[in-house]
Amino acid sequence: MDRVAGVIDVSLTDNNHEVVISYPASQPNANGIHKIVIMPRYARHLGNLLIEYAAAAEAKTKTHVVQNHPQDKKSGSAT
Repeated sequence: MDRVAGVIDVSLTDNNHEVVISYPASQPNANGIHKIVIMPRYARHLGNLLIEYAAAAEAKTKTHVVQNHPQDKKSGSAT
C-alpha cells in the first residue's frame, strides 16, 4: 500500500487483480458529489501510483491466465 497526500491509499485487492483507492469519507457537495481535492504534485504522485499498480495487477492477471490456460500462451489469446 502507498499513501498520497497523507490520506489517499492505493493498493491491490487480495487476489492482486484489481487496484483499490481508499480515502476517508468526505462530505458531499451541494450536488451530492464527493470530491478529492489535492495539490498538483500529489495528483501526479497518485497518477504514477495508479499506473504502477495497474501494471502490477495486469501482470498478475496475465500470469493467472497463462497458468490456468497454458495453450493460450502459444496462440496469443486469453480466453
